[in-house]
Amino acid sequence: MTFKEKIENLREITRDMTPAQKKKYFSDYYLLPLIGIVIGLLILISFFLDIHNGGTESLTVGCPVNVELTDAQIVYLCSGFDEYYYQSRGKKYGSEGLSLVTDSEFIDFTQLDEVTQVNTQKLGILESQIAAGEIDYLYTDKTSYDFFMNTDLFDDSKTIKISSNYIIFTYNSLSDDIMKALTEYVQTGDFPAE
Repeated sequence: MTFKEKIENLREITRDMTPAQKKKYFSDYYLLPLIGIVIGLLILISFFLDIHNGGTESLTVGCPVNVELTDAQIVYLCSGFDEYYYQSRGKKYGSEGLSLVTDSEFIDFTQLDEVTQVNTQKLGILESQIAAGEIDYLYTDKTSYDFFMNTDLFDDSKTIKISSNYIIFTYNSLSDDIMKALTEYVQTGDFPAE
């Protein structure tokens, strides 16, 4: 039976039905398959959007350690930096990705353990995120910055001082251009106060 014949057959069946009977007929025979098709299409669209968006690298990913960022500071380090970077470099907005800030890692440096000197579980998680390239920079206070520098795990050659007590330091995963732009942005901008 061709598609045209199926349509003719359906018209023949529903020709003498009232509108209420046609609705019931549709819901009985076609509603569930239609819902299944719509859900399947939504899943496919979501899948392709994830593939498309997942291919874009982040511009920068930061993590506050032992300090809490205010909403204004998060905006400053994310959308504020993105806007500055793309405008100052004459690039299409978002062509290289967008900046984001991950959850805070509170590694309490005010009450250090006598043996480990720090919460080793949180430090281990942070170090593995850095090694995996998931984090480009840390926003931290002077106490934790000094600890990290004493462990010889981090290089202080890419340090940006925000104030006497708050510091950003980055890793080699940031390109020289993005590092230069971040340094310019933080040092010439007005970083929001705590």
